[in-house]
Amino acid sequence: MIAILCLGLNISATAQEADQYKQAYDMVLAENWAGAERAFDSFLARYPDGKWSDDAQYWQCHVQEKRGSDLEDVFDCYQDFVGEYKGSSWADDAESSMVRVGNRLVNSGKREYAAIIEQIGESAEEEVRLVALDALWQMGDERALDVALELYDDNASVAFKKKLIFAFSQFDSPRATAKLKEIAKADDDPEIRKDAIFWIAERRDSESIDFLTSLTTGNEPVEVQKQVAFAFSQLGDAGVTALIKLARNSRHEEVRKDAIFWLGQTGGPEVASFFDELLATSKDPEVMEQVIFAFSQMGGEESLNRLARIAQSHENDELRKEAIFWISQTGGSRAASLMESIEKSNPSEEVMESVVFAYSQMGEEGLKRLGALASTHPSAEVRKESIFWLGQSGGSQATEVFDDILETSDNKELIEQVVFALSQLPDDQGVDQLIDLAKNHPNADVRKSAVFYLGQNDSDRARQALVEIIRGRD
Repeated sequence: MIAILCLGLNISATAQEADQYKQAYDMVLAENWAGAERAFDSFLARYPDGKWSDDAQYWQCHVQEKRGSDLEDVFDCYQDFVGEYKGSSWADDAESSMVRVGNRLVNSGKREYAAIIEQIGESAEEEVRLVALDALWQMGDERALDVALELYDDNASVAFKKKLIFAFSQFDSPRATAKLKEIAKADDDPEIRKDAIFWIAERRDSESIDFLTSLTTGNEPVEVQKQVAFAFSQLGDAGVTALIKLARNSRHEEVRKDAIFWLGQTGGPEVASFFDELLATSKDPEVMEQVIFAFSQMGGEESLNRLARIAQSHENDELRKEAIFWISQTGGSRAASLMESIEKSNPSEEVMESVVFAYSQMGEEGLKRLGALASTHPSAEVRKESIFWLGQSGGSQATEVFDDILETSDNKELIEQVVFALSQLPDDQGVDQLIDLAKNHPNADVRKSAVFYLGQNDSDRARQALVEIIRGRD
């Protein structure tokens, strides 16, 4: 019983401590600095060795800083915290704060704090080291770069190396540039190399572009060369020439395709002219597909016209179909008009089936053309394909076309395609026509198909019709 009572008291005490800490912390969130200072003083007086005593001590230092206390007193507060609570989860934050406050003290003329900041950079955890490096660099202290170079070569973790690479990119120093180039060319980790490549490209000068180009002409890993292509894509006009060279000359298909992709994202007359050249000279279907996709991403009337020319006259039907697909994705009356011109270019039946699918993706304009193809196209396969996609779209236009075909056509395969399409119309739009076919069509096979699809329909009308057919009633 005594043990249970003691446990209850401990739980109660812990809850009270948590509640008092929360009240003080809420004042920090509300930026009530004077109230927070009094609340944390009271908390530490009551719970000097409590569960949240290190948290409270850290926030006391933070509050002093926010209240504009003497900077040396604030610095000492953080320094004392680090000394007393080395294992605290707030230790790194306190060291970062020491660096921040120390930097302000140095800028105010108290240079002795620079040595302390440098010492933190040598001994602290990685995140704090970076803050210290930045502070030293902002002070104009060349030792910052020396320390950063030493840290990089001192078996740093991959994550820390990536952050140091960013730090090198911020140093306006030939030594930092040289280190970035060394990493980009020779580091054992391709991911690290890719980071260095990105930041070298951000310098946007001809020397950096020439260096990166040199990485694409040797035996560098494909992933590294692809990163160079991406880096060039971030440079606007300055990167276009480099990407075109890469698309022309790389020994790796993946790299060439990446260069073409990024050129498509960049666009512009120089890019379009290069793509025209590729279309005229390349025999690689994959490269051609990449160019067609690039045109689809560039947008504008000229790109659409280029796609139309491919769709109308290219010798490779697969590429014609690819161009047709991307034209259809633009939508609108212009795309529909181009599609009609493709129809008139005497395409193969396979290409025409792509035209039919494209119309099915183009809304009302496309449905009108599907109706015309379903009714009058000389190829039975194209008509059947048009009927199928009309059945997927639904609407009065589809049922009218189907009525016309049923009344005028004696092509059994075409009629059976209509029967199937009627069964696919949404909201039972085709049920009445199916019932009429099942009861009255002169061809027994057509009647059987209509009965089959009525059996797939769960409506009352379909069920009643089936009962009537079974009983031999009209």
